Amino acid sequence: MGDAAEKQQVEVVNVSVDRLREIVSDVVGKVMNTNAAPALVSELMTIEQCAELLLSTPRTLKKWIKSDDLPGHKVGAEYRFRRAEVVEWLDARRIKPGDIVPGEAPKTRGKGRGQLKPLKRA
Repeated sequence: MGDAAEKQQVEVVNVSVDRLREIVSDVVGKVMNTNAAPALVSELMTIEQCAELLLSTPRTLKKWIKSDDLPGHKVGAEYRFRRAEVVEWLDARRIKPGDIVPGEAPKTRGKGRGQLKPLKRA
């Protein structure tokens, strides 16, 4: 091969994570020649994105994963989460009005009969 084939220019470009996701989705869609591929790629979240969705921290998510509670996928050394699975997992833990949360005492006022104690005046 000649020198022209061996010499390739590399251009460094700064792109946002969202734009990179779009580019990857487009490439995967073209390779697979289907419209389903972009949806599959765009619904994957990093541990940071999943923690933000759940208003939690990556450290807490790792605990939930290790306890085999939170559905996730390990890709190499990193975790990925499907948005639909996480939302389904969250919905399954919904607390309905009137439910008693484990570890919390029922809230009562006064003598436990729903009555308020009279105020003591000085």
